[in-house]
Amino acid sequence: MSYLSRPGVGGRAPSAQRQSLGWIDSAVTLCTSFGDIAASSLPSSTEKLQRQLNRYTLEGGAPIQLRVAPTPLAITGTLDADTAKRAVWIMQMRAGMAHIQWNDGATKQLLDEAVGAWSDPQGFVTKHLDRITQIVKLFGDKMGVPPAKGIMPGLTPTIIAGALTLGALAFMFRKGGR
Repeated sequence: MSYLSRPGVGGRAPSAQRQSLGWIDSAVTLCTSFGDIAASSLPSSTEKLQRQLNRYTLEGGAPIQLRVAPTPLAITGTLDADTAKRAVWIMQMRAGMAHIQWNDGATKQLLDEAVGAWSDPQGFVTKHLDRITQIVKLFGDKMGVPPAKGIMPGLTPTIIAGALTLGALAFMFRKGGR
């Protein structure tokens, strides 16, 4: 027997308590479905990489020495050969411009792998997709490339679901739970 279903809790009979708290079930169901919709509308990891790579084009506003292609990629969410080659090119460009000692073993290993990535660029990028996206973004930021278009910075599915939950709860309280 749960706390809410015990007789006398809150001065109500168990059935009246469950009925008065039924709006919570409705709010949770509503927020779960909104959270699923919000999460599905966020860009995939590949789309994020493609948007970051589009910064390094003429249309993206990159300086001439950082342009890897004249035209932007189509944002498809599919890791095609062109996307992978552009990512590997930027990784190698970054390594070539750095001229520093790599104290971070993971970064050194990733850049060592990038040297041999031309034999299978798609496999390399697939294996390190999130890390490469982050490196491409940070390199562009450091080099003064304008930010990517179409990415909601800092907006995660958790934040969206939380905001929708608060909104639904406020709506339910405003309506008096009915």
